[in-house]
Amino acid sequence: IPCDRRLLFPAGAILLARKDAHHLAVIGAGAQGRSHLAAMMEVRDIQKVTVYDQRREAAKKYQKEMEEIYNHLQGAKHLETEERKNASHQ
Repeated sequence: IPCDRRLLFPAGAILLARKDAHHLAVIGAGAQGRSHLAAMMEVRDIQKVTVYDQRREAAKKYQKEMEEIYNHLQGAKHLETEERKNASHQ
């Protein structure tokens, strides 16, 4: 039986994510991060997005583009983690 992989992510979200979930964390600001947000917007009432990418400029670009597409979002944020800072000093 052929399977469209694009359907698997929203199906997983429907089954596993809380129905009242409004905050989405996206790891990676590339094409897959964009498609995950689009899929989640179809199955949940996402109001806030937090995005992490190793490259700060990629996260900022993602933020700008997603705020233009989904203008009701409170805003995407770039998170710089302590783990990432510490890893670069070793």
